[in-house]
Amino acid sequence: MKIKRPLLLLTGGFVLGEVLILQGGVVLGMPMAVPVLLGPVLFSMVLSKKGRSRLFWLLPVFLLTGMLRAQWAKQSDEYELSLGLDGGDAAVTGTVIQVREKEKWLVLVLGDCTVENTGKLNRMQVYLEAGGAQPEPPRIGNRIRVWGACMLFEEARNPGEFDYRLYYRSMKLNYRMFASAWKPVDGRYYVCRDGLHRFGIWAGKRLELLTGEHGIFKAMVLGDKSELPENIREMYQKNGIAHLLAVSGLHLSLVSLAVYGGLRRLGAGFGTAGLAGGAALIAYALLTGASPSVVRALVMVLCGFLAAYLGRTYDLLSALGLSAFLMLWDSPYLLYQAGVQLSFGAIFGIGGLAPCLTVPASESSSQKKGERLRNAMAQSFAASAGMQLMTLPIVLYHFFQYPLYGMFLNLLVVPLVGIVIASGAAGIGASGIGLAAGRFVIGSGNGVLAWYEWCCRVFERLPGSSMILGRPEPWQIGLYYGILLPALWIFGKRRRGRELGAALFIAVWILLPVPCRGLEATFLDVGQGDGICLRTRQVTVLVDGGSTDQSSLGESRLEPFLKSRGIRSVDYWIVSHGDQDHISGLLYLMEKDRGILIKNLVLPAAGVGDEAYEKLE
Repeated sequence: MKIKRPLLLLTGGFVLGEVLILQGGVVLGMPMAVPVLLGPVLFSMVLSKKGRSRLFWLLPVFLLTGMLRAQWAKQSDEYELSLGLDGGDAAVTGTVIQVREKEKWLVLVLGDCTVENTGKLNRMQVYLEAGGAQPEPPRIGNRIRVWGACMLFEEARNPGEFDYRLYYRSMKLNYRMFASAWKPVDGRYYVCRDGLHRFGIWAGKRLELLTGEHGIFKAMVLGDKSELPENIREMYQKNGIAHLLAVSGLHLSLVSLAVYGGLRRLGAGFGTAGLAGGAALIAYALLTGASPSVVRALVMVLCGFLAAYLGRTYDLLSALGLSAFLMLWDSPYLLYQAGVQLSFGAIFGIGGLAPCLTVPASESSSQKKGERLRNAMAQSFAASAGMQLMTLPIVLYHFFQYPLYGMFLNLLVVPLVGIVIASGAAGIGASGIGLAAGRFVIGSGNGVLAWYEWCCRVFERLPGSSMILGRPEPWQIGLYYGILLPALWIFGKRRRGRELGAALFIAVWILLPVPCRGLEATFLDVGQGDGICLRTRQVTVLVDGGSTDQSSLGESRLEPFLKSRGIRSVDYWIVSHGDQDHISGLLYLMEKDRGILIKNLVLPAAGVGDEAYEKLE
């Protein structure tokens, strides 16, 4: 029995093992691990003697390996939490592994940390005031000592709220510190990584001079979103093209095409071109922050280089499985990152689902230019559809709304990304000659960005451009994939379009919000303030919704809660009185166009004439 793509299957077993531990909370000790391992292995070895694939006994090994790796990660986190640093002062010594600027702060990530008289930490995030007493900020690789107040990252306290603690745990961080002082321990630093960091700072400043301070070029070329306006971020996200603002596999493929492809055209061998292209990609990944989507793309592209050098066939899904195994071995909690799920889901949609949605090229090959063009367009549409179908539940689970026309908008904007990136990089180089030369070179990229904005504005005016559908339950997601994948495999392979269309309709219908049963009351944690939501199948009522100690209550807690519940309109919003701790979130939703309609505002007669009530009216 021959198994196609065995690496993908084994990685799936590894991931399942991690999920069982991280979600189920199973505790595995070594005494328990032995029978768990030996039972499936012995059974699978019996099967393999009957002519079955050896994968049947390798699979449980990978399953158990995933369970043990996840348990190891959980124990490491539990140890760090047991140190009890939250809310107290500490002195920490660590190695600087990342530096970035954020508003008035210099944000460091320290690795291999030692907490004085307490214990060790894997990593810690440290905030230093920019332009402090030290004449020069730390360099990457410096060993430094910091003093300050430590705190845990905030966890989600309301439905739909972003869980910062879980997000930073995936980056091996549990604590952050606002340092009151720091000093270098030694002057050693990583020459290459620090040099790339300093080059990135210089390149970012050149882009600011060339384009102003809108920050889109810095985000798309250098992966630096610190200067990106919130309205641009929201516009791209609302229209389903936010992935363009993050350095990802698309960017690495362009760098690969420029370096590797250029050397091959000049006559370089596979080995030379692969080494040069690999070095360039690694440098670019480090320059842009080496996000999980970049690391995923880097591993896959390097697999392609190696396959070409060895004269082997490159398989997209096998390379995807290898990158998943390596990344989740390093940090099992990456499973929970929205960016990781979308990155891997999109590639699986291209490699696994798209072939089931279109006729293979060998079945419709033709020398006529028109037919070749139609075939290429069909392949592009199938790839986009595969990505959208695979990532639909992921988008809804994390963002609660879906850009209905995102697939079509992506077909218009994605082919032009190369112009933005190439013009930005060329503009940085040309600015060495003069700012006028740099602005001239980067002009084509500015034109493409203007086209992006125009397209977004047009698509936003279309009915249902962003549908608030709420967060689907795990059973809904399971049913969706349980119908989608077999339907594509059975009906898609056999080109039975009517049956496939019906199955896809049912799968998407399952993800729609489940109507509320009876009366549902939710008391929101808003800090110093008040916020209550009452729901029935027909009516939604909000009582107050404000806070004095949560400045972004409306954006970070109230709006995510409403959208996660699939609430597109509030029938009655009752305000008890006009203090800020009762209306700040309400004001945010009324002043910003967030897609949530407030039909009736109920104000008590006792507040007539108050300035706050007049503003609400």
